[in-house]
Amino acid sequence: MKVALSRLRRGEVVAALGAVALLVDLFALWWYCSATVSLDGWQAHTVLRWLMLLTIVAALALAVLTATQRAVAVPVTVAVVVAALAALLTLLLAYRVVIDQPGPDSATTRVGAWLGLLCSATILLGAYWSMRDEGGGAAAPPPTAPAPPAS
Repeated sequence: MKVALSRLRRGEVVAALGAVALLVDLFALWWYCSATVSLDGWQAHTVLRWLMLLTIVAALALAVLTATQRAVAVPVTVAVVVAALAALLTLLLAYRVVIDQPGPDSATTRVGAWLGLLCSATILLGAYWSMRDEGGGAAAPPPTAPAPPAS
């Protein structure tokens, strides 16, 4: 298995950076705080954390597979899976951050929650770019009709 970092395009790099940032944010920054409790992303989202972890692993796998696979079929399939996971995660995190915050009613949303939402959207954008770039360029122009015979 030969690793060729030159195979990585903008989409895979963006998705991988978003995944690393989400992983750091999940544990290092406070997402919600109140007078009695402070929660990071892992503590605050007991069910959603597994989707976050799965999305992180899938986004990193996209970059690794793109760098190691000669055939494009596997990275394209993984890009579709990452896009679906990241879209679901972004929607669910948006709901949890903006509408239904976990923890006590007095809990305030901290910067970690907003960064987590931004990171999940970044993974989604990177997966979208990866799928779009896989097309290899612009579509062929439509065929032109032959000229009518001269009379």
